[in-house]
Amino acid sequence: MKKLLPVSLILLASTSLANAVEKENEVQAVESKGYIVGSVGSTAIDDFDKATGFEVIGGYNLSEAIALEASYVDFGSAEFDYDSDVEAEASALTVGVVGSIELAPKFTLMAKVGVASWEGELSDSYWNESIEDDGTDIFYGFGGEYKITEKVSIGARYTTYDMDGDDVTMTAATIKIAL
Repeated sequence: MKKLLPVSLILLASTSLANAVEKENEVQAVESKGYIVGSVGSTAIDDFDKATGFEVIGGYNLSEAIALEASYVDFGSAEFDYDSDVEAEASALTVGVVGSIELAPKFTLMAKVGVASWEGELSDSYWNESIEDDGTDIFYGFGGEYKITEKVSIGARYTTYDMDGDDVTMTAATIKIAL
């Protein structure tokens, strides 16, 4: 009986430890869910007026600090600064990695880098001509989020997209909903 008691205590302790680890994994699994983000903001293309663009993002948290995101970005339509007949439009599909750090219980800073497959069109309504181009280039950005509830955050992001050497930037307000 005396030999059975230590073995029983070790089994009880290991079972309790295993249950605690399993509960911790369940909590992490609940926190590591997907999310969607909607953003609207101002886009800027070299030598063109600013336009209003939007982005729809789907993301998945791999951990508290790392997430994967895929998005569709519409940069809007902008007129050339020197000739209102010339207009530029662009859109992109993106895939990126997001790193984030919680600075306060409800405030998080993030940085993002990835690849954008984009297409653009430059059109001249006076001459009724247009030029189309597309490519795959990098993008990068940063931003911040404030948690309103457990599932809803608001924030702002600034992102730069390289399009064959031309920078297209987007400064946007965001709303994020955890799934």
